[in-house]
Amino acid sequence: MPCCCLARSECVLAVSIYGVATSVALLSVLGLHGHDFGPGFSPFATEILHQVCLATYAVCLMTNLLLFLGLLVPLRPLLVPWLVAHTVLILALTAASINYLVLYSSVDCAGGCTVLLGLSVSLVVAITTILYCIYVVQDYFDILKYEQKAKRIAESEDKPTTSL
Repeated sequence: MPCCCLARSECVLAVSIYGVATSVALLSVLGLHGHDFGPGFSPFATEILHQVCLATYAVCLMTNLLLFLGLLVPLRPLLVPWLVAHTVLILALTAASINYLVLYSSVDCAGGCTVLLGLSVSLVVAITTILYCIYVVQDYFDILKYEQKAKRIAESEDKPTTSL
């Protein structure tokens, strides 16, 4: 049992529901109000990054819905887009975290750059959380693979063989 008191499938369901809720919240709130990436970003870069973030939230929403559907109809291929998208998200968040650390050390903002350090730390926490979610979904993916393989073997053993 990877998630406290939940079975593996319930834990993956919780990851899916949490992911849908988070994606919808990010799309609705930040889609209307925009992003503030902190000091060191031009208005042009902020607008481009805002559009990239909205696209990322939309992709996360779609892959979380596919994950949810993959749990209802136990189909392993529906879990793959979630795994791929969130692995790419980890890479992007890692790059953003490193960027904030570099900005923290190089931008002169008269002592008001602690927000950059806070943003970097919050991204590291997000990365850790998503890595755990990837572990849980991958583990359930492997369980489905094993169950489907065992089912195929049982079906092949039950088939009568004809000989001439």
